[in-house]
Amino acid sequence: MIVYFFEKLKIINKEIVNRPEVKAKLRLSMLGKRNTSRHRPILMLHCITGETIKYFECTRDAGKEFNKPNTGNIASVCNGRRNFAFGYKWKYA
Repeated sequence: MIVYFFEKLKIINKEIVNRPEVKAKLRLSMLGKRNTSRHRPILMLHCITGETIKYFECTRDAGKEFNKPNTGNIASVCNGRRNFAFGYKWKYA
């Protein structure tokens, strides 16, 4: 009985979400909120002295500097999971 109830709720929720007016409201609520947390400015630091060498708008721009498409290592240094990436220290500005 309970399983049937939850299955019926799933069907009703899918029907509600697929309505054009609900889709429009969801789209408007997401406007201006996309990628805001993903693009954080970062600083490239000298590995020994810690002096700022260069400023980047995001990790993607920093990866382009080294011709590396995967910038997960830079983000890992910024988040404290690694010490270095590409021979430099990194931190969020």
